[in-house]
Amino acid sequence: QASFDMALSKISNKTGFWGGGINIFNDEAGVSEMGTFQANLSFAYHLYVGENSTLGAGLMGGFAQRSINYDNLKWGSQFDGYSYNSALQPGEPAGSDKINYLDLGGGLVWNYSKGEKYMSGNDQRKAKVGIAVFHPHSPDYSFYKTGEKLNMKLVLHGDMLIGIANTNLSVLPGIIYYSQGKLSELNGGAMFRYLLKHESNYTG
Repeated sequence: QASFDMALSKISNKTGFWGGGINIFNDEAGVSEMGTFQANLSFAYHLYVGENSTLGAGLMGGFAQRSINYDNLKWGSQFDGYSYNSALQPGEPAGSDKINYLDLGGGLVWNYSKGEKYMSGNDQRKAKVGIAVFHPHSPDYSFYKTGEKLNMKLVLHGDMLIGIANTNLSVLPGIIYYSQGKLSELNGGAMFRYLLKHESNYTG
């Protein structure tokens, strides 16, 4: 997997700024070489809603493909009573070896960032809260045209950076929740950051 994103307009703009990115994913697993390839473009606009915060809205869209190789699969019906016999027909229904579909997504994110009051004060505060929806159109997902759909996926997330004033230590708590079909997952935790060294440059 590889991804890249950047601001597309000057961040110093008084009202907000555009952002864009690209994400490419490829995976292949098992003797059937079951694969997933996906390439998505994303665009977002981040609006300044206060001195230290922005509200962003983004859309994602792209091409996706599932693939499978049936040639290496072995079935119980190909056991002739003594051993595996590849000459025997497996009796399995024939399915497509590739599925192509359009993938879509979108989301909202709120960012807050307040810097240190003075050099090495370490009293900065950062926070981020967001919601995202993937596959809202539930594209077809079956090699056998059985009507199986790729369920919509919902993601809720939030994290913070809290600097402990006049120390080198910061706390970074975070939480993320996923929901897709009948499945859901909640992860929470925190990291601790210790700044080894302050560095500054003086000119003029």
